[in-house]
Amino acid sequence: MATSGGFLKRLFGGGKQDGAVGSCCGVVNIVPDEDLLEDDAREKVESKAPAPAAQDPASAAGGPEVLVITGSCCSPMAKPFDERALRAAQDVIAETGAPATFRTISATAGMNGALSKEVLDDLTERQRNDGLQLPVLMVGGEVIAGGLIKPEHVREGLVKAGALAQDQPVGN
Repeated sequence: MATSGGFLKRLFGGGKQDGAVGSCCGVVNIVPDEDLLEDDAREKVESKAPAPAAQDPASAAGGPEVLVITGSCCSPMAKPFDERALRAAQDVIAETGAPATFRTISATAGMNGALSKEVLDDLTERQRNDGLQLPVLMVGGEVIAGGLIKPEHVREGLVKAGALAQDQPVGN
């Protein structure tokens, strides 16, 4: 698989090519052509396909979901950036008392069904146009920031999602 092109294109693969799908690790995974499968084999392949994650950004508590998509699954050097993003998100939620849920997924999990095609397409487009990098912070289903995630980004996302007042002090 060619490595030229955008980061997320390489990360999430360029789509099906000659029966193969790229992965974030640069490995080509062979995907069986469903037209060649017998009916019982097709059922086995379909049953192993990951179910897409629910795209409802509101949590059971009535607040938005704060999602961090990490990149250290395939690039161990990204771990400090992932840890900083995770810490920023958790700290801001705890310090502000915002009614939000926190979730993290790896880019690999996102590629394998934890993110919808629409979200993957949006991330790829933002990478091409804006240079978006992992980790990525999403709040309420909206991309807020990528790369070096700071507490200010998390707070901005919570304000945009309506979970925090613009002038709400920390701890309230």
